[in-house]
Amino acid sequence: KLKGEKLKFRSQIEPGIQLHLNCTKIRGFTLIEATVVLVVTAMGLALLAGIGSNMQKQMVAKQEIDQFEWERFVSLLQNERQHFALVKKPGENVENIYLYSRKAKKDYIVHYESERDKVIMETASGGYMPLLYRVSSFRAIKQDKTIKITVQIDQRTYQTTFSLPLQKESGL
Repeated sequence: KLKGEKLKFRSQIEPGIQLHLNCTKIRGFTLIEATVVLVVTAMGLALLAGIGSNMQKQMVAKQEIDQFEWERFVSLLQNERQHFALVKKPGENVENIYLYSRKAKKDYIVHYESERDKVIMETASGGYMPLLYRVSSFRAIKQDKTIKITVQIDQRTYQTTFSLPLQKESGL
């Protein structure tokens, strides 16, 4: 080997001499790359938190609407201005409530339409008024003057019991 001569190629290395070359470059994240990753991750987490919060608000609002509809339904049936009376029908089922309005002098039937997920009130003359929506089950158990109504709306169960005066059978 000549003095002062630099080895450029491996082939120029004499056998038996080991040359340790540090040719590998260690590659890592720069400070800017790491900051960008942290910012993107933080924005993604903030977005997910916002979506979760929005879904929770929508669920609470839906429950409040269901509660309002239920209270309106019960209030309508117990409305003193309508002077509703309970009409007993032979062979009636648990999905129908027969009412007579002493004030309007009309017969009404409150019943559950399972194919439409609604509880409606109809008159003998064909009038129709939806009372509850998104109903999955409806039961009205009558015992003398007392009615026990159980309704399931969006997997929540609502129940009430109240009394109405009895009316002899009417035309409905």
